[in-house]
Amino acid sequence: MNKTTNNALRLAVLAALAGSSVAAYAASTPRANELPNTVTLSAIPKTFSATTAFAPSSSQPLQITINLNNNTKFGSAPAVRCTVGATSASAFGFTTAAATTKQSIIPVLSLGGNGSTQAVFASTTAATAQIKSCVVSAAVLSVTGAHASVVESITFKYGNLASSNVSNTLVTWTSGVSAQAVTKRTVTAKVTAGFNKFSAGATLVSGGLSKAIPVSATQANTAAGGKGLLSAYLASGSITFAGTPLAAAKATAGVFVVATAATCSTANKLATAKGGAASVSFKLTPAQVSAGVRGCFVYSGTSAIPAGTITATLGSVAKTNYANPTFASADALEITRDGSSLSLLNMPRSTDTDAGFLRVYNTSTIAGAITATIYDQNGTALASNCSLSSSLAAGAALVMSAAQIETACGFTVPTSGRYRLEVAGAIPTMKGQMFARSAGVLTNVSADK
Repeated sequence: MNKTTNNALRLAVLAALAGSSVAAYAASTPRANELPNTVTLSAIPKTFSATTAFAPSSSQPLQITINLNNNTKFGSAPAVRCTVGATSASAFGFTTAAATTKQSIIPVLSLGGNGSTQAVFASTTAATAQIKSCVVSAAVLSVTGAHASVVESITFKYGNLASSNVSNTLVTWTSGVSAQAVTKRTVTAKVTAGFNKFSAGATLVSGGLSKAIPVSATQANTAAGGKGLLSAYLASGSITFAGTPLAAAKATAGVFVVATAATCSTANKLATAKGGAASVSFKLTPAQVSAGVRGCFVYSGTSAIPAGTITATLGSVAKTNYANPTFASADALEITRDGSSLSLLNMPRSTDTDAGFLRVYNTSTIAGAITATIYDQNGTALASNCSLSSSLAAGAALVMSAAQIETACGFTVPTSGRYRLEVAGAIPTMKGQMFARSAGVLTNVSADK
């Protein structure tokens, strides 16, 4: 090869290396959860990295460097094969005969390899024609620590030419299990039962069930694992219920869990029942979590039930060196309260010349809280569900001025317009009026509701 041709070749190689030199990449996708934190992955698909037209020699050696990230090491010596074929598939079909006839070359491992994060190969072997593609084979990898994606970075350097870098994901991870979302159940606490109380001993059950299920995708490698079975990598499981209505459950044996098909009876409980609290957790076996459980909530009938949602979240304790799955919480039970509501219009602001007043009458036989959502004239909510009275007595009237409402609800007084009030009461029935006082005259500016 003459000097002119050699220089042209160098320029061609440099141009080829400057662009993408990846012909194809095959990545492994093992399950993360059922694999121990230190795991050997075998039969990793080969990764193909192609370069174009170079001719190794003693004066122009070819150097190929492979680096692995995220606590990954080679579990066996990697190999590199290069061929005069135009595609990396040609190198993949490398044979001893092809090497003998110098249609292919095998760069020699000179640094790193088995047990290392790096492997460096070099070759000065001349082929019958210019080398056009290479295959990098990493048959076994060892991953330690968190299951992060493994990226393989390959650097090709030909003689004195600048290096080219090729990076791609070699191993990605998927979770071995997922938490099946429960079907939320909604229950209304009737105010007629005594201000949002359930009857004595009423037991509510969460909707649907909470369980961990295996991911159906098959493993992409031969690493040993339970393929999504919790018992393969968990020492124990748990479920945690949380939410404001949970605290109103009975202080003794107010919350417990049962199997999916069991009735809500303490005789069927899977763990010791606990008293109501903002958050209650139960320890379960991996088999119980896999099969699914339901929550049971018992109320005494003597305490008011706050509206809100009870969520269910699965948890786990992994076996030594194994990873925990991540479970998302799901709504299990929603408690709503019935009551009464009314809409009152045209209330003056405290800054208007005519003063505004609100009157709400509790026409029921029980006491209850009164809240209001305040809108300006443009329909913008200035305050939502702000408390006007924590407990308006049976038969009593609530009287508030515009200034008192503005203070109680804590919003900035708009520069113009009048208010619309949507009033809600935790009582069976109520009436309301809106008044304006101007020059000593009190006028009902809103029809009785």
